[in-house]
Amino acid sequence: MSDEKATAELEVSEEERREAEALARALERGTADEALPEDVLQTAALLRHGADGSALSEARERAILAEVLEIADELDAKRAEEPEAPPWWRWLMGALGVGVAVAVAILLVVRDPGPVE
Repeated sequence: MSDEKATAELEVSEEERREAEALARALERGTADEALPEDVLQTAALLRHGADGSALSEARERAILAEVLEIADELDAKRAEEPEAPPWWRWLMGALGVGVAVAVAILLVVRDPGPVE
């Protein structure tokens, strides 16, 4: 009876087989289908990280670095071409601050201190 139980536990269902195949594809490609359950995705991530520590190959490192540097150069060129004017609200806040300061100064100068005893 224990042999039958062990054999029954070792049999793989069709769903488990599909999940295993999807996991294998995910590990091979580096991306997963949306149909994979969350626990399978976590397992794939752990297995992939455990295999090589998520280290990038030198070719992949150079490709990523080149892409990042290209994007940075484009952003620098864009900033150099169009100097950005401050937003309108900065001007409004500056004017509001000056107005409040003038009003306080006027109140302090005009205010009647009253009789001194």
